[in-house]
Amino acid sequence: MNKISFIIPVYPPHYHYLKNLEKLDCSKLDFDIILVLSFKNDFIKLQTYNYKNNFKVIILEDYFNMTFIQNLINKRIIITFKKYFAMNLVRKRYLYCATVDSEIEFVNTTNVFDKFKTFCNNKKIIGSSINTNDYRHKLIKDINLTSSVFFKEKDYNKLINITNNFNIYFWFSDIPIYDMSYIEEFFEFIGFNDYNKFSEKITWSIFDYIPYVYFITLFKNYSLINIKDYGLTREWSLESMPIQTYKKVIEKINYRPLWLIYNVYNENKDIIENDIILTYHLNDGRAVVVNDN
Repeated sequence: MNKISFIIPVYPPHYHYLKNLEKLDCSKLDFDIILVLSFKNDFIKLQTYNYKNNFKVIILEDYFNMTFIQNLINKRIIITFKKYFAMNLVRKRYLYCATVDSEIEFVNTTNVFDKFKTFCNNKKIIGSSINTNDYRHKLIKDINLTSSVFFKEKDYNKLINITNNFNIYFWFSDIPIYDMSYIEEFFEFIGFNDYNKFSEKITWSIFDYIPYVYFITLFKNYSLINIKDYGLTREWSLESMPIQTYKKVIEKINYRPLWLIYNVYNENKDIIENDIILTYHLNDGRAVVVNDN
């Protein structure tokens, strides 16, 4: 029985990306793949693709009425809600869960459990403090601040110090991995179990992993690492980083990310060790240089 899972929210326009999962032999994996759909009709459409792999499927309509689900879609919070809800359902089944998009491709499925365990034991999250003069700063500051809505004044003040006044951006620096031993406490802390109230409270700019990272840095001894403290310059997280930045992160921080953007991996896979589990952003797999040095 597998103890880790990849939770993948998906909707019909993205079903074609699931063909990349067809390359997997699920009987040999040490993880499960859970697809999270909105409507029963979405599942019917999925069946027409005749994918051979028997992925686990969660359908929101089995638990919520159409009005509730449509409200999630209209508010553009459906993705975060799907991820949280799926984890809440399976919280006692797995030790670790990763929440990823459908635009992915697994490139190395060896010892994924051990890699997840090492990640969680190391308790490090990598990000970069964004220069206040950079045009991206306002967007990132808004995202980071909005995700702090669950934290009261005492914890909020601690977060100011941890995040360099909410300037450190870490979204998609690495696979968003959740230690499920914390998840029940986390969901209680953010009030997720009251689904109606929670859906009223959150907005598009609350990305699922950011409140969780705030929680684990405050209460579970995780560290938020700023790459600029190690002489690296990048006005973004490690998301979509070029190969040069990837090498410097390994060399200067002794940190090995578990994923890379699609093009960077495939253009350099001969020199990349087997740490990488998957590639992402197949919809736009180009590296993005953001003042990287």
